[in-house]
Amino acid sequence: MTEKSSINYEDVVYPNFVHAQTHPNRLATMARAYGLQTAPVENCRVLEVGCGSGTNLLAMASSLPQSEFVGVDLSENHIKFGAQAAGEVGAANLKLIRADLLEVDFSDFGKFDYIIAHGFYSWIPPIVRERFLEICRAQLAENGVAFVSYNAFPGCHLRLMMREMMTYHTENIESPHEKVDQSLALLGFLKETAFEKEVYGKILENEFDKTIERTAELIIHDDLGTFNRPFYFHEFVAAAEKNDLQFLSEAEYFHEKYTGFRKEAVELLNRFGDEEIVRREQYLDFLKNRRFRQTLICHKNADIKRKVGEDFFDELKIVCDLHPDSETPDFSPHKNEKFSKAGKKGATIDHSLTKAALFYLSEIFPRSVSFDELVENSKKIVGDQLSENFEFSETDVEILKDILLKIFASDFVNFFTHEPQIASEAGEKPKADDFIRWQAKNSDTLFSRRFRTKKIEDDFSRQLLILCDGEHTREQILENFKRKISEGEITFADEKMKREFIENLPETIENQLRQAAKLGLFME
Repeated sequence: MTEKSSINYEDVVYPNFVHAQTHPNRLATMARAYGLQTAPVENCRVLEVGCGSGTNLLAMASSLPQSEFVGVDLSENHIKFGAQAAGEVGAANLKLIRADLLEVDFSDFGKFDYIIAHGFYSWIPPIVRERFLEICRAQLAENGVAFVSYNAFPGCHLRLMMREMMTYHTENIESPHEKVDQSLALLGFLKETAFEKEVYGKILENEFDKTIERTAELIIHDDLGTFNRPFYFHEFVAAAEKNDLQFLSEAEYFHEKYTGFRKEAVELLNRFGDEEIVRREQYLDFLKNRRFRQTLICHKNADIKRKVGEDFFDELKIVCDLHPDSETPDFSPHKNEKFSKAGKKGATIDHSLTKAALFYLSEIFPRSVSFDELVENSKKIVGDQLSENFEFSETDVEILKDILLKIFASDFVNFFTHEPQIASEAGEKPKADDFIRWQAKNSDTLFSRRFRTKKIEDDFSRQLLILCDGEHTREQILENFKRKISEGEITFADEKMKREFIENLPETIENQLRQAAKLGLFME
């Protein structure tokens, strides 16, 4: 189908997202898992192409002041917004450039340890895709890692079908947001009136549900834009290999890829050895009907492993905010304990050392701990509850490693090669980093240094974070809110509500500060 769109990239602001999976700390961890020693996260160089307004890089730059970040985007409006934000945050280590990849001589920029292209590769012309991979080949450091996300076949055949109907239906509409309204109206109409209900009707309903979850801006850019080219995994890898690059891994860690598959499917996948990893991954996509990939690539001469190395846990920091459902978890062997996070399904564990490890991690969060320290403290916890003479074997330690990797695959545990500066308590003069405070002023969502997101629930929470600049004491923050109330900046429905709010204000502030500290929003 001919590509056509009247939407101008400058006319619609792409949403300002922070993508945890693109952070150097995540990329370095995944590289380490497969034997590639990348540059230290705290002193690295990062390039993001198609960076939009640069918010993703700004989150990195604010927490890694000794590292250098460069973002390139075609939109002048996006770059202007990002440059202003970088100035407000004080991120002198972030440089944003308005440029066309086809015209930029990247040799002037030097080598980069990490190159990021998120939401870019599938949405650009073929010649720009080729240029991007050339840039990776030429500008990626010797042990560097590039992150590339793209729409994938076979799953995106269905999304592409929706896109083609949407673009046909709206081809004579000029307003981008009107295009979105009409596109959703069409998909809604089709799912309700489809002639064949059992297969086609369910496909339409499923795709409509996925589409309506996206913001209007995402639909404009990703579904109604001029380009949207999904790829089979083997096609992407072939393009990378032409530029002397090889597949490293996905950005997400998959501990047990074959869980839930029938025996015949597992037997098929196991026929492919590590030397045929591309074919194995491709057949896995066939079985899963995969529609999106976030792939890591590196130079073809990089010496990498295809299985997680024995030394993976060495020198890594571990963070987990799963909490035991029970207030008094039982660490006895073979006694099930459930661990969850904010109402989400987590893990049920019956292994003594692992239960104690998850309990300890929840107690110290947002602080991290090395694996050796985790084992030592977990053994002590079990010993204190059961018996000081309770014996652990090397098998127990290996079981703990295996379970932590499984939970890592579910994103409840994070491993870091670099420990960011984070305070476990708000302190007398609470200090949220400048990026957190910028988010509080300009967004409804916070992204913490622990890769956790939090919606700002109300204006009180927003104003509190803005005041946490490391200069105001807790008492001054309290007095500031009292002044806002007395001067009418904060209003109430009646005097009783106002009086109760003022009475509870000290406790409310303390509770909010405690919760913010638990999210890792404060610096020491």
